[in-house]
Amino acid sequence: MSMKKRRVVLDVDASSGGTAAVLLAASSGRFHLEGVTTVWGRKQPAEAAAQALMVGEMLKKEFPICPGCPGPLVREVYRQAPEREDGRKPAPLLSPFCTEKHAVDYLIRQCRASTEKLTILAMGPLTNLAAAIRIAPDLLENVREIVVATGGAGGTDSAFCPEGNVFQDPEAAKIVAESGARVIFLRRNMVRQTFLPEGYAAKCRALGSPAGEFFARILEGQALAYSGPRPRRQADIAPIQAALSFAYLVDPASLGKLEHISLDICLDRGAGRGAVLIGDPHFKLKKNVWMANEADADRVGEIVLEALREAPAGQ
Repeated sequence: MSMKKRRVVLDVDASSGGTAAVLLAASSGRFHLEGVTTVWGRKQPAEAAAQALMVGEMLKKEFPICPGCPGPLVREVYRQAPEREDGRKPAPLLSPFCTEKHAVDYLIRQCRASTEKLTILAMGPLTNLAAAIRIAPDLLENVREIVVATGGAGGTDSAFCPEGNVFQDPEAAKIVAESGARVIFLRRNMVRQTFLPEGYAAKCRALGSPAGEFFARILEGQALAYSGPRPRRQADIAPIQAALSFAYLVDPASLGKLEHISLDICLDRGAGRGAVLIGDPHFKLKKNVWMANEADADRVGEIVLEALREAPAGQ
């Protein structure tokens, strides 16, 4: 008897983590990738869509790709690189799978029309998802869970707002957290403690597939980014949030027991804007999200390799 596949929608920015999430979800035989929506972040949604299209073409997989919101719901809090440094426009998306449909419209229509509940994995600012929930809150009736990879902003955890995908659009993050859906927060401090095993890039490359080679390069790029002042447990290895998020979708036990908590997002105009606030359980505040506090790094590594093995082999 074949196992029923989880139906997944990815909402990603143009970061390496977003691209890696598309790579793993499209490679794995455990999921049906409904589609990819893209959002602003380090770059514009069109560039994130172009990266998703590149992954689809590499894997010979077809899935809708819908560019979305180019900026936050309310205010510009922080933006790393809104435009290309060379001033050029992103290449046009010359593919029937890059639709003209806006990401927010796609999320609403797909959730409403799906015959099964969908899982949404958000790997960027939560602008698209929050806008869809505000316009059509009934879409959540057909959502199994929303997995939020909170990202990072800055080199250390000493900053007020280290959760980059929350900090960049705090109003959107608050809408999602308080939506009433089953929302899983994968926070940055846990991701930074979950390193893939030493020599993992070589294992990916040894698979002899384009997907393995591509993931190895992403991992090596992350290791380079985490060099210098950023603390690491092992040389030449760095955490990658897409691996942790994907592992949760495959095997929730790889992240241990989830804690149901009360979580709020600071919306003030001061230095604490966008900060993630976790309520003290003694005050009996309403619990609105689930949060993971630990992960089995070896199991995460096994799950990622399993997905990459299922990807098409090189010629």
